[in-house]
Amino acid sequence: MRWLMLVVLCACGTEITVRTTPTDPPGPDDGTNEDLSPPLAVCQAQPGTTTPLTPVDWVGETSYDPDNNALINYRWTLATQPDGSVAELPSGQANVRAFVPDVAGTYVATLVVTDSVGKTSEVCAADLSAVPAHALWVEAWWELPGDDFDLHLVRGDDRDPPARDDCYVGACSQDWGTPGDTTDDPELLQDDVDRVGPETAAIFAPDDELYTVWIYDRPQPFLTADNKVTVRVTLNGASMREVSHVIADEGRWVPFFQIAWPSGAITEL
Repeated sequence: MRWLMLVVLCACGTEITVRTTPTDPPGPDDGTNEDLSPPLAVCQAQPGTTTPLTPVDWVGETSYDPDNNALINYRWTLATQPDGSVAELPSGQANVRAFVPDVAGTYVATLVVTDSVGKTSEVCAADLSAVPAHALWVEAWWELPGDDFDLHLVRGDDRDPPARDDCYVGACSQDWGTPGDTTDDPELLQDDVDRVGPETAAIFAPDDELYTVWIYDRPQPFLTADNKVTVRVTLNGASMREVSHVIADEGRWVPFFQIAWPSGAITEL
């Protein structure tokens, strides 16, 4: 504490000494907002690598404030997602649970936290990588909602659909390859009717075979305009090939790719 001495000379010629105790200037730890540090956002995906369609959590519970103020707001944003994804962040606070990456690729979520005195953190960014475990992974999506496209994964070099060995909505429980071995059988993992996809078909361990990917524009009255459809093939979780076609006519079959297994050669059709 600093004392201030004042000497006052009164009219009678007598000196009077007054001692006061003024308030010290504000210090760095006096609790005023200007001197407090902003909170720190700490974020991550748990786990950081997953397979598409497998839920994961975005975790921000280890965010903190250096001045020990309470964190009162957690603002999560899905900053980037792969082409074809329509995934959305569920509601949450410190943690966002059960986010579903709907296509293969990298997702980035950001977190900003605010403390009880109104200080806001810098942006924290966390990556999530969705890598297919299936050796053959096919995804399809389109530009305009209201259309009903069907993804078809066909066994063999069949260019005159409908084919006998054809995996599509309502008809994908088929025994391909070795009888009784489900790992070489096709799966339809996603189907969409009136939005923009995605649709997903896959085989965990394909048999030595040719596979053809088709899109069928199912006739319906909601949207008859031209629509751009994209198909992406991912092999062994890494090699990708993507192509888009504008489909103009209802009821039309459009071939996109042929995949040779086990060579992994992808031919655009």
